[in-house]
Amino acid sequence: MTTTPRKITKQQLRILQFIVRFRHVNSKQLKTFLGIQQIDKQLRVMQRDEYIGCHHTAYDKRNNLYATYYLLPKGIKMLKHYDLDNGEYNKLRKDSSASLRFVNHNLAIATIYADLKQKYRSQLQFFTKSEFQDFDYFPVPLPDAYFTLNKPHDRKTAAYFLEVWDSLTPFYIYKRRLSTYIEFAEQGNWEITTDTNLPTVFVVCDTKTLEQKVQELLTKVLDTHNSKLSFTYDVIGQSPLSKYSQ
Repeated sequence: MTTTPRKITKQQLRILQFIVRFRHVNSKQLKTFLGIQQIDKQLRVMQRDEYIGCHHTAYDKRNNLYATYYLLPKGIKMLKHYDLDNGEYNKLRKDSSASLRFVNHNLAIATIYADLKQKYRSQLQFFTKSEFQDFDYFPVPLPDAYFTLNKPHDRKTAAYFLEVWDSLTPFYIYKRRLSTYIEFAEQGNWEITTDTNLPTVFVVCDTKTLEQKVQELLTKVLDTHNSKLSFTYDVIGQSPLSKYSQ
């Protein structure tokens, strides 16, 4: 017997919609983006009703770290308009037991979005994997995000693939990732399908050391392959995803 889901408020629906985009978000990010009065109360109610789960350990509390939220099965079911297939549903159900590294990676993506949104406001259009995973002209594996920036002064739009890289990952993984992007560029599917130039690959590194290694690799590989791809990069913090995990 199928039961009708209990109705939720518009504010609660907005919270679910924001969490599903990034999979893990913290309370500061929710407050910053949604601007909901008494959001802590809303989050407690949604936890009680089992729409969302929360990670906030004793260590987090002692160190004044923000609580992290993710979707529970009832919350996922409420998002019917996302038309989640069974594979996506099963993937989201695993978020309650996700590793700390995976959680911090998702928090990083959400905060990079926050930084971009604060700087570019309405010029920014930002999409996470869940929003473009069904389009077959994106590189595989998918980038962490895809975003565009409108440039009013010259009426042009700049597009980017976002890659968040940390120094705990073996560097050969990133070499392989770069090779994937080069092959993707050579195939030309993006230009044919979208009638636009290839997006710039924006690599965000967690340390200056990793950024330097990435810069050296890009110089060597791109000179060799004469690729149509362009890259830009940034560095964050001095420990893995330290700036973007809070």
